[in-house]
Amino acid sequence: MEAIQNFIQDMTVNFDNQVGGQIHMLTQLGNVQMPELKGLLLSKMEQMQKEQICCTLEVIYPFQNIRFRSTDLCRCLGILIDNAIDEVREKEKPQIDIMISHQKNYTTFRVKNRPYSNIDFHKIWLEGYSTKGTDRGIGLANYKKILEGYENISSLTTIQEGYFIQELKIQEK
Repeated sequence: MEAIQNFIQDMTVNFDNQVGGQIHMLTQLGNVQMPELKGLLLSKMEQMQKEQICCTLEVIYPFQNIRFRSTDLCRCLGILIDNAIDEVREKEKPQIDIMISHQKNYTTFRVKNRPYSNIDFHKIWLEGYSTKGTDRGIGLANYKKILEGYENISSLTTIQEGYFIQELKIQEK
């Protein structure tokens, strides 16, 4: 009887955690009021769920419009998320954190994951460079080309406290 009670307790806690996580994710997505971006995030989160990659999404403050073409934003954020997925795929406890902060003067997009490859910061922007093998390495080169068309954009790539962080900051005024 005790084993059955423990089993039911474990299942209930697991179910509550999953449902709680889903509710949190939907609440965060509710702050994204750009349909194109919301669609991209849903698609990437579904992909991560299928690949058993844990994803946290935090959207600080609701937002609708930013000073960046939505197609360019989706392309850039898609590149950053795809790179993070490629890096953590099939690793132990894969985790990707996505944060969007919309405040008065800036909107910031941040993608964070553990690095498992040696990253050469001088080469990652070069077309054809990849830590994942041949016939790859066009994403960040395209990302850089897109950003060059804007004056109100800054990009940061760094490693902090054992995490690889890519940040895209858009000045709103």
